[in-house]
Amino acid sequence: MDNSDKILGEAAYQILARREKISVIQLNQELHRMADEANTPERKQAVLAAINWLNDYRQPSSEDKRSSSPLRRLSESSDSITLLPVENIKK
Repeated sequence: MDNSDKILGEAAYQILARREKISVIQLNQELHRMADEANTPERKQAVLAAINWLNDYRQPSSEDKRSSSPLRRLSESSDSITLLPVENIKK
């Protein structure tokens, strides 16, 4: 897994933690927030690279990249996290 995969996963997790629906727009907004809050130039560059990948991925004229998408691995991974709806959590 390369750094962009990890950063996209981190952005997706932050969206899920807020119990919002994950979309390309939400990912893009979260990645921009992460870039603004980056502590180091290396971190900011890595987040900007993930933003560039996302923008390239969603271009209608680009080739179909779904089979190699890091987002696909989020749902297929055996170590992925599933958040239960609030009503299913025992009090």
